Amino acid sequence: MTSAKKGKSSKSRDTKVAVDAPAVEPVAVAAPVPELDMSSPQGGPARRNIDLERREDRFLIFIRDTQDVLDALGEFADIIEYEKTPVTHTLYCGDSIRGLPPGLSVKARTYSIDRQVGRWEVNSETLFNLLELKRTVAIKGPDSNGQASADFDFDFMAEERGYEEVFEVLDLAAQSFPTGSLKSKKRTSSMTLGEVIDLLSNPVPYHGKVPEDLYLFLLENVHPLDDFKWMPLNGTEYRRKHFKTKDPQYRDVFRATMDTRVTHYSFRRLGGGRFTGTPVGVEDFSRLEIKADYEKLHNTPLGERIAEIVLNFKAFRIPSKKYRSLTLRGQDIIEKYGFKTELPGNNLKAYFMASPIRYRDREHYVNLARYIATSGTFKLFPEQPMLIEVHENAVVGKDNKLFVRLTGNSIIYDRAPEIKKIQDLKIEKADRCPVAVIPIESRDELGLELFKNLKEKNNRYLRSKGFLVQHKKTKRVYKVALERIITGKRKSTEDVCIYYMGKEGAVTAFNDYERIEQEILALYRFLKKYPLFKSVF
Repeated sequence: MTSAKKGKSSKSRDTKVAVDAPAVEPVAVAAPVPELDMSSPQGGPARRNIDLERREDRFLIFIRDTQDVLDALGEFADIIEYEKTPVTHTLYCGDSIRGLPPGLSVKARTYSIDRQVGRWEVNSETLFNLLELKRTVAIKGPDSNGQASADFDFDFMAEERGYEEVFEVLDLAAQSFPTGSLKSKKRTSSMTLGEVIDLLSNPVPYHGKVPEDLYLFLLENVHPLDDFKWMPLNGTEYRRKHFKTKDPQYRDVFRATMDTRVTHYSFRRLGGGRFTGTPVGVEDFSRLEIKADYEKLHNTPLGERIAEIVLNFKAFRIPSKKYRSLTLRGQDIIEKYGFKTELPGNNLKAYFMASPIRYRDREHYVNLARYIATSGTFKLFPEQPMLIEVHENAVVGKDNKLFVRLTGNSIIYDRAPEIKKIQDLKIEKADRCPVAVIPIESRDELGLELFKNLKEKNNRYLRSKGFLVQHKKTKRVYKVALERIITGKRKSTEDVCIYYMGKEGAVTAFNDYERIEQEILALYRFLKKYPLFKSVF
């Protein structure tokens, strides 16, 4: 490693591929660690040779504050930049109907000097530098209720709490947010995309070609997903800086990264082992990701400095790049169909209560699609459906008669929707356009006075997954989604939601709410007969 300038260093991570390398090269596997004690309050399901990694917290850094945060981190950490390969490209693999596997992250990565020029084209021969398999397991604590940690990785207005409470949120021992996880990370020096998909589809033929603990991990966690038709679903591209503490005593308990100009891609299959990724959004903020053992950092100078940075820069928690990418992918899929709305001034949404949706039940959404396919009035759109997802973290509240949301780097003001109730179905008619959308570029623009004046202030996490459904005769299209909203500390609701999306083809009339509501009611009555939804009535 050569020093580029004071406080910073750079090194190359070019990958060299042996000409006579085997089809699947040996995978570098971390040394085994002892199995966790199942009786321990921090214990999760014991697995073979699983790395116990540090907890990862993700924060939004406003774009004009990025350099200030870099300077603050540079006070106690060296900034490592890979000058020859500064750009990271990550593919997330899953199934177009089932989405990404719940609780398991499958990523293929490559590094380069340049960003993609337009589309991101890959095929079965495309080489990747790293294959990462990451399994997340909730660590149970007194307030966790055994919930999967991926759903709760956020905090509500930590800036208002003061130092002690901010650090409690970040403190693994306190378990205010049970985001500690067991993760398995395995690396390869080079694999083709075709080899990655083959390995995921059926790891059995690779027995003896990859290390035994990796093979067992695949057999236990990936092989049961034999119904997955693996493909790249979404991808990200970004420049990354790494931070390593200058004090050697903290190097095993802290590391951080800063990602800038994250570009998200949505992939589709072209055939013949080829896939194309279309850019669907570029983030105009930076991402700070901290991986730390907060129990060991508690009451240390480094722990205090980390908490101060989070506090001073109003660093809000945000969903992972993976979930943001899936949200943008869903928006892109819908927009490309070009549905024509008959309600140019309004959005229409209906919802009713559902039984709890198990996050790790990968077949739950597929079974819903199968049930919709049995309808005589409605059909899946398109015939080969694609899972549409929305993941959003927000701070919400009321300002007089307006609803306020701070989500990402924007403050959004909306009028309250009109609500009609028919039996146990609620129908909301809301304005299509917000009253105001205020972009935030710096922490200085985010006055806490705004949030102190809000009523019913709280944090909210939304997870929505579903499919497009079309009325066979009228060609109107709706989205049927299973949604979970978590408000405050673990208060959650589970709903089946029906969104009016528009019409395929010509529009002959506008604002015919009555006919659209009749179709929504017909779809609602059909969905209520689905056994998993009937159980709550």
